[in-house]
Formats: sequence, C-alpha cells, structure tokens
Amino acid sequence: MGAPIVAARLSTQLANARGVETGPEFYAARLAEAQASWGPPPPIQVKAAMTASNEKVNFDAQLLKNGFKLSTPSITVMFVMISILGMTASLAEERMAGILRRVGMMPVRKSQLLGGKLLATFLLGWVQFAVLVIFGEWLGVGLGSALLATLVVASAYVLAVTAMALALATLTRSPSQASAIATVAWVVLVPLGGAWWPLILVPPWMRTLGHLSPVAWCLDALNALIFYHGTWTDVLLPASVLVLFAAAFFIFGMRRLDYHQGDLSQPAGSSGRAQMPPHFGIQPLDAE
Repeated sequence: MGAPIVAARLSTQLANARGVETGPEFYAARLAEAQASWGPPPPIQVKAAMTASNEKVNFDAQLLKNGFKLSTPSITVMFVMISILGMTASLAEERMAGILRRVGMMPVRKSQLLGGKLLATFLLGWVQFAVLVIFGEWLGVGLGSALLATLVVASAYVLAVTAMALALATLTRSPSQASAIATVAWVVLVPLGGAWWPLILVPPWMRTLGHLSPVAWCLDALNALIFYHGTWTDVLLPASVLVLFAAAFFIFGMRRLDYHQGDLSQPAGSSGRAQMPPHFGIQPLDAE
C-alpha cells in the first residue's frame, strides 16, 4: 500500500543525484505517476486462526450466554442411550420364554429377526431424540438453520445405539444380566463421550479415548452445528463413523445370537436338541 510513496521518494532522490532540480511539484508528479501505475490499493484481508485457548474462551463465552446449547444435546444423547439400552432385557426375556426357539423353527433368518427388532427400537429412539431436540429449539438452542443435518446425525446415532443394544443382548442369559450390562455400558460410555462434561475441557489423550464411544461423535456433530454454525462437511465424518458403529454391532449381534441360550422351556442340558430314548440297544448320536 505504501509502494507509490516509496517510488516517488526514490525518483526524487535519483533526480537529485543527477543534478535535476526537484521540488514539491516534482514529488507530487512522481507520486501521481506511481499511483496510476500501481492502481487502486488491494483490499485488506484478515485470516483468523482459532487456537486451543481461544477456542475454549469462545466456547465458555457462548456457554455463559446460553447454557441450554450445551446441556440440550448432552442430555438428549444420554437419555436416548439409557432408554434404548434398557430394551436389551426384552431379547433375553424372549429367549428364556422360548419365543426365539419357536421363531428359529420358522423360515426366518437371524438378520431378519434382528433387523425387525432394530427397526422397532430405532423408531422409538428416534422419536425420543426428536422430542428432546424440539424442546431444545424452544429453549433457544438454534438448530433450525441446519435441521436436515441434525436429522441425519440423530438417525445415525440412534441406529448405532440400537445396534449396540441388540449386540449386548446376545451376550446375556437372563433379563437381570441384560439390565446390568446395559447399565454398565451407559454409565461408562455417556461420560466418556463428553455428555457430562465437554471433551474440550479434558486432555488430548482423554479426547481420543472418548471417541471410542458413539456419544462423542454425535456431540461433535451437534456442537459443530450449534456453536460454530457448521455445515454438511462438519457432520459427514461423525455420521459416517456412527453408521460404521451400527454395522459392526449388528454383524456382531447377528453372529452371536443363539435361539436356545438360557431357554427355560428346554430341559437342562438339551441345548435345543431333541432327546431320544435308547431303542433296540442303539444309543442316539450326539450331533456335536
């Protein structure tokens, strides 16, 4: 921006060095020529970079301005996980009552059975997520500008937690075991993922560890939309990771599902196989 002035001064100095008489008019003429050559000055451009400390200060300022912006998504992901994981006992109850054994005798694949349960639980969890988000909007959280992105994140999170609930249910033999495992799961995963305190306040290694929980990925996307006016690029990675969580849990649960495990309608030690009495001195062969 000061280049025309420098050029005019250099021109005046060169003229004085060669014995040319200079004055205010000479300097003004050289300055006008230099300004015409350079053209209009370029606009000032400012590039801002958010450091870790400044990001925390900005986060704290917004938090003090409206604490609902932090509490609404955290409470939402926590209670959605609690309610969905609480349904793990239903699969154990159906197994103990012999319902799964009867279903296994029908032309129904394990993927179809788990898929149906996944869909029903997903719809219940999604409705709960939607109600809590709408209530947060009423409190002034501000998700209206990116409503579609919010719906995608919510769907991916509910799908991941639902698949995890079904996978955990296949590890249990009774409803009491299912309830205990579900309680341990949400008590660990909810705070680990940053629902009780923001991960921005913890050391970097704790942030990395926290992303082993689907809660952290969901909150990353929601906080980006709420606090930083994020776009689709900010939610694409978290939503994709949540879908991968769902696929992994579903495949695990489908492989682990046993129609007869803990079935009270079966005699002890039968393992779902028919017990035939000895006949004509021939002992029944064990399939295993």
